[in-house]
Amino acid sequence: MSSVGYREYYFVRTAKLLALGGFLLSSLALSATLDENIATSYTALGTSINWQVAGVNPPTSSGTLGPFKRACAILEGKASTLGDVVSRSVYILDAGDGHPNTVVLHVYTRTDTFTTTGGVTSDLETIDPLESVVLPLTSRGGAACYMAENDTSVFAGTNANNQASIINKKTFAQTAIQSYVTATGDNVSQITASESGVVLVSFGLGSNAGFAEFDDKSHYLAAGQFFNFTVVAGTTVATTF
Repeated sequence: MSSVGYREYYFVRTAKLLALGGFLLSSLALSATLDENIATSYTALGTSINWQVAGVNPPTSSGTLGPFKRACAILEGKASTLGDVVSRSVYILDAGDGHPNTVVLHVYTRTDTFTTTGGVTSDLETIDPLESVVLPLTSRGGAACYMAENDTSVFAGTNANNQASIINKKTFAQTAIQSYVTATGDNVSQITASESGVVLVSFGLGSNAGFAEFDDKSHYLAAGQFFNFTVVAGTTVATTF
């Protein structure tokens, strides 16, 4: 997404994978929570992302995240509830523009505090920066970005790289992964997670595509060639723009 245009996305509480103008939007399948009928919209502006609460009238919270070199994907983590407060992580991948050659995963904490007065529910939402993790990836302007997550890790990569990064959610420690099929040597072409937490990273396209598969604890399971894993029912992936 260049800075001259924008796309707006809504994270909703379903397990359905949606296609929006060639971009993928998926939300996390959640059990009933305080915010089950309330969503947050994100408007991508390249060097910043605007957000606003949707589902309450009038909207009670909004803000701007950034600045970024080129924010290219956003992912919401699973929610946890304590009393009247719902918390979740928000992950934004900044692919940069090649100047300098840096790719960064920005981690935020989204907190929704609910109050009900006279039968009307309001949501005071904040999204605060938590951590910025520099990834060992090559930046390139216009690169397509991929992210997925399970309970333990965030998987991130772009099609400018022949490796992806696994980032531990608690420690932010990183593991770099490449295609386990050395014959391909192709760049990342997709990262997809199932609802059970199994993650597949695809490298390349077509007959020479390779893949690496990881379990819900981010442990390596298998790898192969001639298999281009893209999207299956019940997946959770990032919005890419």
